[in-house]
Amino acid sequence: MAMTNIAQITRRRVLVEVGVHVDRHAASVKDELGRELGSSLFPANTRGYKEMLAYARGFGEVEAFGVESGAPTRSNGPGS
Repeated sequence: MAMTNIAQITRRRVLVEVGVHVDRHAASVKDELGRELGSSLFPANTRGYKEMLAYARGFGEVEAFGVESGAPTRSNGPGS
C-alpha cells in the first residue's frame, strides 16, 4: 500500500487581493501568513475573472477574495 504524506493531504490556503481598475484588475495572491506568492493583471470581464480564479487556484485553495472599494482607476500594473 502506498504511503501518503502530509503534503499530499493538506493544500495551502490563499487569499486574493484585487485592485479594481477600469479595463483590468490587479490580483495579488497571498498565503496564510500574508506572504505574496504571485501577482498578475487580468481583463475586467468574464474571461478575466475566470482566468484570475484559475491563476489563484494554482497557488492553493482560495479562501477569499478581498476587493478594494472605491471607484475604478487606470492602472499601469500591480502596485501602481
